[in-house]
Amino acid sequence: MVKTSPAAGIYLYSEGRYVDYVRSRTETYTEAEFDYCPEKMGRYLRIEVRDTAGYRAFSNAYYTADIAKKL
Repeated sequence: MVKTSPAAGIYLYSEGRYVDYVRSRTETYTEAEFDYCPEKMGRYLRIEVRDTAGYRAFSNAYYTADIAKKL
């Protein structure tokens, strides 16, 4: 689960070229939930948040091996 201030889009990117997102031209989002698919994601993933003005913020990398240990 990703929680953020109001955003036009929340994106998940991974090393394995796996991309998932929620976005809208008319709505804003404050959270998003993505499926965890380690075999598609590769070694790491990161989150990008875009606001309505087009500015972007990126998270640090989260390593899938560390996530799997916590599940």
